[in-house]
Formats: sequence, structure tokens, C-alpha cells
Amino acid sequence: MGKALNKNDVFGGTSARQVDAPTAPLTKQLFSLWQSKCGADDMPLRHEMDAASLQSMMPYIYIVDILDDGADFCMRFMGSAIVQSIGRDYTGVKASENKDAESNWRALVYRSVYEARKPMFTRVPLSDFERSHVMTECALLPLANRHGDFSMIMCCATPLQ
Repeated sequence: MGKALNKNDVFGGTSARQVDAPTAPLTKQLFSLWQSKCGADDMPLRHEMDAASLQSMMPYIYIVDILDDGADFCMRFMGSAIVQSIGRDYTGVKASENKDAESNWRALVYRSVYEARKPMFTRVPLSDFERSHVMTECALLPLANRHGDFSMIMCCATPLQ
């Protein structure tokens, strides 16, 4: 398994950084909803994050499946605003299939969330998509399957003004 990141790491040589808490309205809204569904557990079940409560956020949400105990990750869903912003839909693409060296750091972020089993918040310029002038805030939130196993990461990526 690859190296996980600590809070002070620069992700793969990019200017992406981990932050303590979300500040953008959409990432705060998703994190608040996620917290309300946790209850006594450390993460909500995937079905508890229902489409009706996420409807206004869906264009900014992406969902990452955890494969082989965190050895790999696969993009399950990518919202339309994200696809439009980066110019490509990565739905169905595994992190291990990504041959773009400038984007490989993203798997380290997913692995860090997987290993910590808790939310992570980042500020990420879209440099690896030739849009370094666009800074996004991301909330990466663990979700469990119906058996309670950590199986996916629900994320919200929203541009900062």
C-alpha cells in the first residue's frame, strides 16, 4: 500500500493543501449532512446519503469506490459541474489506470482518507487540468456499505470565489 499523507504534506508536489474544515457553502452543507447521518457510528451508510437531500449538490459531487482494501480506487460517479470544469469524465476509471503523473497525487489523498477513516478537506488548484487559476475546496467523506464496511468516499469539489 502507498504512503498516506499527513496534514503538512504537499500532495505529490502540487500546491494542493489539507485544511482543517470546509469554508465554502457547498462543502459545509455536505459535511453537515454527513455529520447528521453519522449517529453513534464513525461514518454513515451510503444509503443514508439519499439523492433527495443531495439534489442541489449533485453537480459538484463525485464518488470514489475503494477497491482491494485501499490498494486502488475507482471513480463511481462524477457530477456534471466537475466534468465541465476539468473537461473530462473519469467515471469508471481506476486510479491505477491514470498515467498522468500530475494527477497521481489524488490516489494518495483517497488512501489517506481510507486509512484515517475520517473526513478530509483540501484546497486544490486544477493545475493538472491546465486550469491553475481555478482553486477548489474539496470535502472527502467516508461512507459504509450496508454491512458497515468502509466502501466509498463521497466528495464535493466546489470552486472558490
